[in-house]
Amino acid sequence: MITQPASSDFDELLSLWETSVRSTHHFLTKEDILFYKPLIRNEYFKAVELYIIRNPHTEKIVAFMGLSHDNIEMLFTHPSEQAKGYGKELIEYAIHQKGIRKVDVNEQNEKALRFYLNRGFETIGRDAFDAQGKPYPILHLRLKPFRLRNALIEDIDRLYNVFETSIRNTCYQDYTSRQIEAWIGKATPERWLELLQSELQFIIVEETSSFHIVGFTSINTKGYLHSMFITPEFQNKGLASLLLQTAEEFSRKHQATSIFSEVSLTAYPFFKKQGFITEKKQTVIVNQVEMTNFVMRKTLK
Repeated sequence: MITQPASSDFDELLSLWETSVRSTHHFLTKEDILFYKPLIRNEYFKAVELYIIRNPHTEKIVAFMGLSHDNIEMLFTHPSEQAKGYGKELIEYAIHQKGIRKVDVNEQNEKALRFYLNRGFETIGRDAFDAQGKPYPILHLRLKPFRLRNALIEDIDRLYNVFETSIRNTCYQDYTSRQIEAWIGKATPERWLELLQSELQFIIVEETSSFHIVGFTSINTKGYLHSMFITPEFQNKGLASLLLQTAEEFSRKHQATSIFSEVSLTAYPFFKKQGFITEKKQTVIVNQVEMTNFVMRKTLK
């Protein structure tokens, strides 16, 4: 649970800050830490809007974040509490609830930089010195217009909306209304739940001004690309290519040597352009209706 601390919590926050910095900021000297410590306690804590997460059993603060305007000024997690999702929880709160779109990161703090890049931020600038004039470069990051994340069970309704809207508005030139209704009708709520609980990894793309889901793909560890859909108004913006690139990276990570899919007539030109080779043209039965698609494969390098 995210709450705001009282001023009486500042000493505990300072202790957490120091423990975290000594664990992650190896580029700082002991003299640097002693220099920053009173500034953090007496000035920085008072200058930002602080949010904390406590361990539900011990009530100790395990992570905290400081916000100013539309910028994340600080975010620290106790070393013993890392990899438990506290940092992610704080940053998602900042983005969704506080409208935060920017963050500054020490260039030498590579772990933190990767964390923010994985949350959808991109580097937009660099200062050679920090705010105190010390030679520790600062990277300025901003949330991208679109970002990727793994789908959750609670995303089912929005995934279905993308799926249905995409098919109805982009496939009508290649399939009859009867075929389209059969295709859409196969995707029952039970089927969606089954797919999301299967070995498939669903990856969605969000538009970050509203956090609407505008596209998704799904793939398994063997390289089978099960689905790829983009809402009509966001097509031709490179999002399908972005999702495919992410799916290919997922496949490589799991030692798949190729990526393959059953591709619709509508999607065929896109996959062909992306380097997929047609293995066969086939007729499949969907809800007792015949439909044509292609089995296509791309070798991963």
